[in-house]
Amino acid sequence: FYNNNINRVFHLFNNNHIDIVRFIEIFESLYKRIEIVDEKTFEQKLNLMLKKDNYSISFILNDLNKNKKLQYKSNIKVDAGFTNRYLRKIGFKWPQIDKKYIKKFFDYLFGIDFFRKE
Repeated sequence: FYNNNINRVFHLFNNNHIDIVRFIEIFESLYKRIEIVDEKTFEQKLNLMLKKDNYSISFILNDLNKNKKLQYKSNIKVDAGFTNRYLRKIGFKWPQIDKKYIKKFFDYLFGIDFFRKE
């Protein structure tokens, strides 16, 4: 381990997690129902969206493989241990992910038209 303060990389993300079932419950209570679909239906909807515009799904494009299948496996492991130790030293602690947190996050994304709220 090479220890110096030059060229440090900080990985800024909330390291708290929320169960997907709980996330869906919260999201649906705030906005709208999330439709769970099979792989074929997902592929059809994705192709339709890709024909219309890439902007509305730009947030998942990096997660698609060459066959337009969602791919979340990666050999890259992001470790925010150093970052979180540094943040604690300056008095910052990531908040727990709850309904208030999710609402604030998505209200911001909708507010900047990151994706459409239909």
